[in-house]
Amino acid sequence: MDTSTGLVLVAAVPIGVAILQYFERRAKVKDEKQERAEAREAAREAVESARQAAKDAKEAAAAAVLQTSAVAKAAEGVRTELQIQGTSAKTQMDEIAKVGVDTQRVGIDTHTLVNNNMGVQLKLAAGYARRLANITKAAEDEQAAAIAELALAEHLKKQAVVDSGVKTSPTTG
Repeated sequence: MDTSTGLVLVAAVPIGVAILQYFERRAKVKDEKQERAEAREAAREAVESARQAAKDAKEAAAAAVLQTSAVAKAAEGVRTELQIQGTSAKTQMDEIAKVGVDTQRVGIDTHTLVNNNMGVQLKLAAGYARRLANITKAAEDEQAAAIAELALAEHLKKQAVVDSGVKTSPTTG
């Protein structure tokens, strides 16, 4: 090998190393961007899932309350009718009333369970969204975290009203 070939090789090696380092940095940046995008999408899906679960839970709870009220009213109507007719079937009336009370209790228990599960889902969604926002510092992730935290706060506020025993209409919350 002559000296000019040796000099070219000596100069080419650092350039080749620099090019390899450049492509490695680009690949790393691309991987990090992809991970952040996937994390944002996962957080969005969690928030959307929590919103849908909240909507479904509210609808299920309202339906359970309405159905429970209808059964209790029907049981009371039957009991009243039996009294009007002068029927001496006290055992039957007591059983009908007991079924109405039991049905109402099941409706209330179902509503409580749905609300509890909704709170768990909202808390998870808010936690994951906040964690992602703290990691990425992206404005859209901060906004998603704020929305998730607001949904959780609203749920807790409504649950506090329910826990206090104040009666509200199923249509007003």
